[in-house]
Amino acid sequence: MANFFDTITEGVSVPLTTLASGYKPAGLIGEEVFPVVKSVTKGGKFPVFGKDAFRIYETLRARGAHSNRAGMTPDSWKTFYCEEHDLAIPLDQRELNELANLPGDTALKALFNLQDRQRRRVQWNLKQEMEKVIADDVCNVSNYAAANQLALANGTCWSETGSDPVSNIEDAREVIRGKIGLYPNTLVLGSETYAQLKFHAAYTDKMKLTNDKVVRPELIAAMHDLNRVIIAGSMGLTAADAFYDLWGDVAILAYIPSTTTPDIDEPGFGYTIKPGFSPTPYPYVDIFTEEGGKIVNVRCTDMYDTVFVNADAGFIITNTKK
Repeated sequence: MANFFDTITEGVSVPLTTLASGYKPAGLIGEEVFPVVKSVTKGGKFPVFGKDAFRIYETLRARGAHSNRAGMTPDSWKTFYCEEHDLAIPLDQRELNELANLPGDTALKALFNLQDRQRRRVQWNLKQEMEKVIADDVCNVSNYAAANQLALANGTCWSETGSDPVSNIEDAREVIRGKIGLYPNTLVLGSETYAQLKFHAAYTDKMKLTNDKVVRPELIAAMHDLNRVIIAGSMGLTAADAFYDLWGDVAILAYIPSTTTPDIDEPGFGYTIKPGFSPTPYPYVDIFTEEGGKIVNVRCTDMYDTVFVNADAGFIITNTKK
């Protein structure tokens, strides 16, 4: 049993890496807003195509004439570079030795479960960091054109009586359609923002003939013809150990492709880019010792870059809570 245990406590752990690849902590939405796509390289440039897909060409061809041609020039280029992120949590060898004294397979299961618990902890912290990076990017109004943002104030905040979130969201939908030729399919609501809408009269007035008493995300999605409404419940800690919402009181409409291999002309909002053909798949878990074997570290490593691709495919509404 000791020899088998050694095979999963030094170097890359295949069992723990397999668990890491499907790990999705509750409440984190970053990878839903910036979906993961795979790249054949760790860095480079990719083209951003604009409105050519909607251009109307004269395609009538006379007999003997040359074929009509359409341009294929990107509007711009985006640069990405995937960087490595890792974090480890140490275990004292004495803790492992105590578990190793358990009878039979119970020891092996206990040892592996302990390591898997450490794996979940470090992976959660890695994903928390990515969540903050994406949230900071998406919630930064300077990343949007003036026409793609609305700061609520003076009686228009959704926490105030007489405010009109339905009209605000519908107007934002039209702005996005006017920029990219498609309606947004996703609405991201910060937890504080969703709290203002759960009992808002603009929605509850339309629920009088239903059994629902609370405005749920599915109702908001149906009213605004959206594929989904995502509630951003992730929280972070300040330097004083106080909890705060990573996404704040915002509402963000966006067009987010529903596939991990989006069409080149699809106006994606943003992406999390990861190497797709690395000898070591990301994320992976490895285990290494220190202090002459007295300390055993469980480490998770990931590699990615987050790229805000097309701000025209999004609209941000801020200050929803007075």
